Amino acid sequence: MPESLKLFESSLKEYLINVHADAHNTAASNLFKYNNLKVWMEPKRFKIPHFWVSFNISAACFQINPVEVISGGMGAEERYVRLWANRPNINAELQKTWAIEAKNNSFTILDAKDMGKKKEHRK
Repeated sequence: MPESLKLFESSLKEYLINVHADAHNTAASNLFKYNNLKVWMEPKRFKIPHFWVSFNISAACFQINPVEVISGGMGAEERYVRLWANRPNINAELQKTWAIEAKNNSFTILDAKDMGKKKEHRK
């Protein structure tokens, strides 16, 4: 995984912990909650610029511009991921990273309309 995607993971994890922090100092428990958070991109799979976020048993694919869920779901956390990804500095970096990832993996790309369809296996 490119180093830039690890930076997105750290940034999103920090953002989620700060958003959920309250007067009872729940940052430590939120750190544990988001410990397995992952961020990645799959340019081989979908043509539309996107990124995936997963933690625990939830995973969702978000379009980069405009930021919206295009596959999966994360419950209440979706809102916070969208807010994080809509920050101008984060969104610009997501777009730059997508361009690099797409250039490095520029084959076997499906259109957005094909997302969610089952692949047919050869007999």
